[in-house]
Amino acid sequence: MEEVFDIRTAPFSSWIGFAPVIIIGIGVLFEIARRHRALRTIARDGTSDVRPIALLACAVVLMINGVMILGYRREKQELIEALDSGRARVIEGTISDYRRQSGSPKRMESFQLEGVRFSFDGYGTTPAYHRRASTDGKLRDGVRLRLWEYRGNILRLEILDSLATPTK
Repeated sequence: MEEVFDIRTAPFSSWIGFAPVIIIGIGVLFEIARRHRALRTIARDGTSDVRPIALLACAVVLMINGVMILGYRREKQELIEALDSGRARVIEGTISDYRRQSGSPKRMESFQLEGVRFSFDGYGTTPAYHRRASTDGKLRDGVRLRLWEYRGNILRLEILDSLATPTK
């Protein structure tokens, strides 16, 4: 048996979801820096509202990022409590109909286990399992595993027979 994922020990792994906020913040800073020389001179003299606007924009970006991180942590705690309290459903079987996530943001990685379809966004911002097969995911058709699920979130994965795990 090989443990592939456990939400209780999983590190923060959804930086891609927060990248747009960081990019917006950097973009705001570059836009302010790009302004023409006269505007920078006015800002240096303190006779313009550019500094307060820049400060406000940075504060908004930081608040949005903070809210996203707090939401992530709150969701992770809820999912850990569901796993620890036994509210998560355990399904054991062999993966079938594994579908890789395409480049399209609308298509999700998915597979079937004992007649239940599971899907996840490999680029997602969830603390639950979301490793794509094309990166470091170990799930493939024919892999036998045990899965803990709560409200569609994969909380824990164990490969039952690592020798039967197909290669890429």
